[in-house]
Amino acid sequence: MDHIVIDAPSLRSLIIIGKFESLAFRNVRSLESISLHLHSSPEKPITADTVAAVNLLASTSQLQSIEFNGHLCKFFAAGGVKKSTSVTFNYLKELCITDLYLSDIGVFSFLLSMIERCPYLDIRHFSENVAHQVLDLDFNHNYKLDHLRKITIKGIIGSSEELKLVEYLLAISGSLENLFFKAGSLSTDSELKMSRALMRFPRASTKASIICLDT
Repeated sequence: MDHIVIDAPSLRSLIIIGKFESLAFRNVRSLESISLHLHSSPEKPITADTVAAVNLLASTSQLQSIEFNGHLCKFFAAGGVKKSTSVTFNYLKELCITDLYLSDIGVFSFLLSMIERCPYLDIRHFSENVAHQVLDLDFNHNYKLDHLRKITIKGIIGSSEELKLVEYLLAISGSLENLFFKAGSLSTDSELKMSRALMRFPRASTKASIICLDT
């Protein structure tokens, strides 16, 4: 599929897996959850229709959950979605992003922009591909996620990018109760070292616990 147009006013759940070059929504007022997974990054630039589709999703009051993968993050980042839209996902409760490429500065910046546009999230899931490049990024510590209660991060290996992201989330989440993490392929010593690093980060919430999930 090259160009996808969705016009389904009664549609509640949408899953698209494969490859597409543009995405457009005509009427999705009942949509509650959407999952988008690209098999590879598109060769052509992002279209105005796709940017408009992101804007429309943000204004869909029924939408509770968004899931997309790293290839789609790269697609959005390369197309300048961060700069071309300033919408806020006021109704979104769950954001799940898999196979992230945090060593890509565009993807990292796009992820942060998504976090800052979802002020009422309760649950957030991330999983990451191995990162190799160290990034030097500044965070907006004036931004607060005071409704966030739970974060789940899977596949973490203790890279600089991952630790910066966790430090940022802990610093801005004043009502956080639990941050769950599951380590990637690490030795016992490396996992223990990473766990200690996570435990040392300051937490805006006095109730926040950092919990390692069973492997």
